[in-house]
Amino acid sequence: ADSDADTDADSDADTDADVDAVLAFEIDGEWTNTAMSLSWFLPGGEMDFSNTFWEGEVTSASFGIDPGVVPAEQIVEVEPGLSIAMYIPALFEDADGDTIHDDDELVVGVGHYWPVWVQGDPPSEFADLGLVAGWNALELDFDSEGEFSVGDPMSIPLSAALWPTMELEIGGSYTGIQPLGEQRLALLSGVAMEGGDLSELLYDDALTDPWAITVSGPAPESHLVDQDEFGLTMAWEYPLAYLDNDSSGAPSKGDLPTNFACLDRDYVLLYWMEPAVSIETAFYFEYAWASYGWSPGWFAAAVDPMTSEPMPYALEAADLTTLELSAICNPWGGPP
Repeated sequence: ADSDADTDADSDADTDADVDAVLAFEIDGEWTNTAMSLSWFLPGGEMDFSNTFWEGEVTSASFGIDPGVVPAEQIVEVEPGLSIAMYIPALFEDADGDTIHDDDELVVGVGHYWPVWVQGDPPSEFADLGLVAGWNALELDFDSEGEFSVGDPMSIPLSAALWPTMELEIGGSYTGIQPLGEQRLALLSGVAMEGGDLSELLYDDALTDPWAITVSGPAPESHLVDQDEFGLTMAWEYPLAYLDNDSSGAPSKGDLPTNFACLDRDYVLLYWMEPAVSIETAFYFEYAWASYGWSPGWFAAAVDPMTSEPMPYALEAADLTTLELSAICNPWGGPP
């Protein structure tokens, strides 16, 4: 490693802090003890982000890098005379401080603007949008055929929005007709509601008015279900009141559910979604599930019992503690 005081942008192994940046990032959210990676993405290919081009420490909310020379094998011709190399930026928890993403380290953000290396002269229709030879920042529209927006490669936004929510409280008032003293309040997992184990409850206590339930930490493993349709592992929990018919002090097969957590006439579920430890999962959180308000960790969502909406929208914060415990939203059937 050299020790000069240069400001070069070469690709040798020097460690000078003053190497000129060719890409710069602006992080929105918690970034301490994180690192960032740039993973190659083959245009038109599979969602495979396993080929890492660059990894490095995040030193501030605004920082610049020179990732070095783009490998020739990652530069793909997209039309005659124009070739590109495309990279997705990902922010990950760097628990061991080695700036390398390990399989058990959380991915807490992926960018919507991706660094793209352009080789050749962009056609006029692209040049008019701001595309230039060298480094660019592009926002891709995955719902269209090849549409994109051009950003500033020296000010690429990167949201750290995928830190998991590890604690959540819901609550509200009781508006049922059964006397309070005859009922208990519990969280029953989707697995339990489908005939599974009733013993590992996250909450079970006497019903009060007002009522509140707090969940913290990850959902028990026995509650988790692999949702291959969405490519994730999750749990869902029903907040409900029940008549303890056998006086066991806990839910059992002979007990009668009486009232449910309602937002208007929709029933409310608590969801736990396993945090992302891969860029692929983080990508789907950011590009698909975020539009429904779904995020890693705990959140609550309201489900219309009269429809089969596959992905209910997450509740706003103001609704979490103003729910009604009532029979008006009886969830006949099951969660989506």
